[in-house]
Amino acid sequence: MNSVAEIEPHGSVEERSGADRVIGAALECFGRWGIAETTLEDVAREAGLSRATVYRLFPGGKSAILNSVGEREVARLFLEISAIAEAATSLDELLVTTIVSASETLRGHRALNYLLAHEPQVILPLMAFDRLDPVLELARTMWTPSLARFVPETLAGELVEWGTRMVISHTFAPGLVDPCAPDQVRRLVEELLLPGVLCTRR
Repeated sequence: MNSVAEIEPHGSVEERSGADRVIGAALECFGRWGIAETTLEDVAREAGLSRATVYRLFPGGKSAILNSVGEREVARLFLEISAIAEAATSLDELLVTTIVSASETLRGHRALNYLLAHEPQVILPLMAFDRLDPVLELARTMWTPSLARFVPETLAGELVEWGTRMVISHTFAPGLVDPCAPDQVRRLVEELLLPGVLCTRR
């Protein structure tokens, strides 16, 4: 997965604006009909653009649009969480607020939830633990500096990885803990996450 800077749109202002419209339209369509049922014509119509214009902006067609949608949504989430992490004044606060915020964003994502309900075969393989390396690498790059204000950098990276895994695990395979409930997340952080990581450093 690219860094956030690398997945920002390139080209002229007009091209970036058109690409943004296509990505936004694709998200609407995916949230309404899913990926399999959405056609390039649907996306073009939703964006208010011609099919030829959409192809010019995304020469790879639907697959290229899908990749751009995924990258843009990941970047949006990561930038949002980075702002929250920077505002935290303690390690506990940082972990709890970022985990809750990320979980709330994922839970409220219309397109993601439609796909989980109707096309889980598209999403779940991407969230398997053995395929998370690109997401974890980006998370460490984005958030380790914020945690390194409170703990050594190596430990900060480990906490980022475990926190990211926790969000994904509890979002895509809900268990006894509601990752959107601050009190439950705080208990999880204080009783499991921090002790579990800190004991490996002894």
